[in-house]
Amino acid sequence: MEYDSDLLTLKELCNTLSISLATGRNWLKLKKLVPTKTIGNKAYFSTSYVNDIQKELVSGRNYALKSRRNKKFISGNGIYKSYISASSENNQSVRAVLDLLSKSEIELTMEQINLLVAECALQLLCQRTQIATEVSGNLLMKYLSQELDIGVYRPLIEDFIVSHESAYTFVTENESVFSISYYYKEQEDILGLLYISLKNIGSRKASGSYYTPTETVCRLISNLNLSAPDSAQKSILDPCCGTGNFLLQLPDSLDFAHIYGNDIDSTSVKITRVNMALKYHIKDIQTLYDNITESNFLTAPSPCTYDYIIGNPPWGSVFSDAEKEYLREHFQCALGKNIESYDVFTERAISLLSEHGTLAFVLPKAILNVQNHTPIRQIILTKASITRLDYLGEIFNKVQCPSIILQLVHTGKPLSCLGMTVTTQDRSFFIHREREITADNFSFLMNDREYAIMNKLLHLPGAASLKNQADFALGIVTGNNKKYISHTKTASNEIILKGSDINRYQIKEVKNYITFTPEKFQQVAPAEFYRAPEKLLYRFICKEPVFVYDNKQTLSLNSCNIVIPHIKGLDMKYILAILNSRIVRFMFCKQFDSVKILRSHLEQIPIPIAACDIQEKMIAIVNVLLMESDEKKYLTQYNELDKIIAGLFEMTEEEYEVICHECHSS
Repeated sequence: MEYDSDLLTLKELCNTLSISLATGRNWLKLKKLVPTKTIGNKAYFSTSYVNDIQKELVSGRNYALKSRRNKKFISGNGIYKSYISASSENNQSVRAVLDLLSKSEIELTMEQINLLVAECALQLLCQRTQIATEVSGNLLMKYLSQELDIGVYRPLIEDFIVSHESAYTFVTENESVFSISYYYKEQEDILGLLYISLKNIGSRKASGSYYTPTETVCRLISNLNLSAPDSAQKSILDPCCGTGNFLLQLPDSLDFAHIYGNDIDSTSVKITRVNMALKYHIKDIQTLYDNITESNFLTAPSPCTYDYIIGNPPWGSVFSDAEKEYLREHFQCALGKNIESYDVFTERAISLLSEHGTLAFVLPKAILNVQNHTPIRQIILTKASITRLDYLGEIFNKVQCPSIILQLVHTGKPLSCLGMTVTTQDRSFFIHREREITADNFSFLMNDREYAIMNKLLHLPGAASLKNQADFALGIVTGNNKKYISHTKTASNEIILKGSDINRYQIKEVKNYITFTPEKFQQVAPAEFYRAPEKLLYRFICKEPVFVYDNKQTLSLNSCNIVIPHIKGLDMKYILAILNSRIVRFMFCKQFDSVKILRSHLEQIPIPIAACDIQEKMIAIVNVLLMESDEKKYLTQYNELDKIIAGLFEMTEEEYEVICHECHSS
């Protein structure tokens, strides 16, 4: 059917706003989107309507994206927290700029952002080199009026200015914004802070750019021991240098002639050159342009290899079809359906390391254990040895993604972890004994003693498993919980459980009800799984297993999934006890280290074969735990049951104490 060319389909609207089609459909249902016209059952939107939404999202007036974890489009000006020290007076300077812009309701173009950065760069250069005695602000106006001569550094400032005429007009009309003072501090990326605070947040995320807190950068650099005398002439590359913060934290004793950086963001490269000029007192400006380049690390040819490759590669970059085709031709990590930017960056970096060269990257922890990243783990297994692994937790401003520092040495040989240092948020240890590591899962959260215990557990003689001996089913995905779930009981609805509704062995008081109409839901398992005479339910999003027994044919949402064991000779309540034990919790936390309880994890758990009398004794305790409301009595029964299970796993008293300590005895 023909329609007005000014109208956009829902898919076209979603592409314009950088949201998924599923999100668009959801917004349409929730009336966050109002169609300009409906033809048949299809919604169409005017170009002006879509442009208005886009402007509202950019300005922050529309909060529709706030609840979305992957806010690719949401934008606006805001200071990037945790990038520099909270005590730095430059934080106040950047806030002052943002406040003035907000009051004036100025929506900056990239050309104008560059001018604000140029003002800051002029102030820092004048302070550092004492070119001018008065550096309190408005230096860009003096520069444009030729009242300020910065000598050899002129090309660095000119790079930020597209047109002197338009620059002069903008500075004149916004004099107060250019009057803010900035303060030079060694190894502080104030230029980067200003830039990333002004820059559109959406464009940061769409390009996969997550600017690393300086505390983390310093930690990575300090672990490399670059202050040693023999490090002065070592070649160092940051292949995604951003505004140069990693290079800025390098020791001053290094020779800049051997320091390199590149990035695809033009303004970031310009800032890095200024930062390097400030740090190393560089007068040979050509060296800055030779060593710090605007180029694509994944596609540009490299003239040499490097002793050190450091940095924080892009996460979740969006590649064009042409880029995907190139990457699939050149990278092993790009052969799957989805191409993750930090995987291919890591592969490329390893290939450009000199013999015994070191890579140190800040990466998502997912690279260690998520299935999609198996190819890069395989490459590391065959070509490198990990020397250090730091588990950092969540370090990025407003980004829920646990991170690591991965440090490895290019050996060209199979991986060894002998001598490897592992740090977590609460402890640090060395690995003194070789261990078996596979590409399926890089698990390094165990010290040597814990690894020996884990090895014993995983190789328990005669143990069974849930693999091919259980039915698994997802809870219900309604597609619209607000529509289908009620907090009021009626004659036609029934209880439905969420993951948060269950604890080990017990179901909380539930106030969620649903009318079971599977044909209306987005995703639903066959009814026989929900209506099974008995089944086990478990939290899907959880760092450790939480299982409960159900014989009331209770429905559950997809945060509360189902497993129905069929292991011959083993009672379901006995298996429940094993899955809720501290031993299995220990295995999950140390071996899988995931916030999701996956089927593939559960199928790897060894389940001891117990005699009928032992099972009966354990089931009697389980029946008590299913009903016990007194916390102290519950814990007494749980501990008694857990010690029986420890015996079934052939744990010594000392081994069981290690497990209890790691599970905090709860």
